[in-house]
Amino acid sequence: RVSLAQSGSLSIFSSREQEYEQRAQLLKRLAFVIFCSEIDQYHKYMPEIQERLADSLRLPQVVPSIQAQVFLCFSVLLLRMSPQHVTSLWPIIISEMVQVFLHIEQELSTDTEEFRIKDISEQLLELSNQKEP
Repeated sequence: RVSLAQSGSLSIFSSREQEYEQRAQLLKRLAFVIFCSEIDQYHKYMPEIQERLADSLRLPQVVPSIQAQVFLCFSVLLLRMSPQHVTSLWPIIISEMVQVFLHIEQELSTDTEEFRIKDISEQLLELSNQKEP
């Protein structure tokens, strides 16, 4: 059983970064335990596991290390659980993947000139012209 204090903090004196790092480590341990288990060994705990993963994704800000460990847990659950036990995970997995892809798209669109969509088509045209003899 992996849980945090109700206040959302692990210690009165710990910083947010330390709390997030510890949460990421706990999620990594959870993934390892499930990975080392028998198939469907933890299927009785799926609602609680799913709730903990959802709680980790509902943080006030996106924390990449926690998000990565949640995706690791999703992967391990998909490997170690039968399909009928993971159907409830798919809405969360899909919505989180959409959010990640939207974030990537936003990062690319606000990046330098070389990553703008209109420039990409121009670059592709230039590359195709350079390859022709």
